[in-house]
Amino acid sequence: MPDARLVAVLREPVARAYSHWWMMRCAGVEPLSFAAAIRASLRDAERLQEPDLEERWRAHRAATARGAPVSLRGYVSCGQYAEQVERYLRIFPRGQLAAVRHDDLRADPAGTARRLWRFLGVDEHAPRHVPQHNTAMRPVLAGVQRGLAATGLARVMPYVPAGARRTMRAWLQRAGPDPPPMEQATRALLREHYAAHNERLARLLGWNLAAWEVPA
Repeated sequence: MPDARLVAVLREPVARAYSHWWMMRCAGVEPLSFAAAIRASLRDAERLQEPDLEERWRAHRAATARGAPVSLRGYVSCGQYAEQVERYLRIFPRGQLAAVRHDDLRADPAGTARRLWRFLGVDEHAPRHVPQHNTAMRPVLAGVQRGLAATGLARVMPYVPAGARRTMRAWLQRAGPDPPPMEQATRALLREHYAAHNERLARLLGWNLAAWEVPA
């Protein structure tokens, strides 16, 4: 599909790494704390340069989908955006890629959608209010989802009234602990790691990424 139009939504990489870890933690496949997981992920970032990357990554994804413990941690490498964008730009012209900051999407979802739809050449109509659907998971909700899948009860959930499902999910979403605060030493380690990657991305996309240097 040489004429394909591509969209990349990029989140500040330290926050992205933390969100990724918390999702895996809630899913029950990440036993390590965030600090320990990042240290392991920094080691895995080197391993992800090996020639057999794709085969090993597919095996890792298949295993974690079955609930197996994490074997290959991409918390760090998935935030090294420049090298990922460059892979696409080796194949597609720059004009066929629209890159969007995650912060812009959160701050102005309707306006961002209109800009993307103009880029895609589709109807620019956008709703005034865009509800947030992909909210952070809590361990209780993740455990219930695993239980439904394991017992086969997930198959009957589509027959439960939509209002009841929303109420149940909203209650479970609030149950359980909040994500623990990120240790400042780990945040500093990640910011130092990503500094060169972010600079490379800024040059590649013509972005000003000064906001990414301010701790969230």
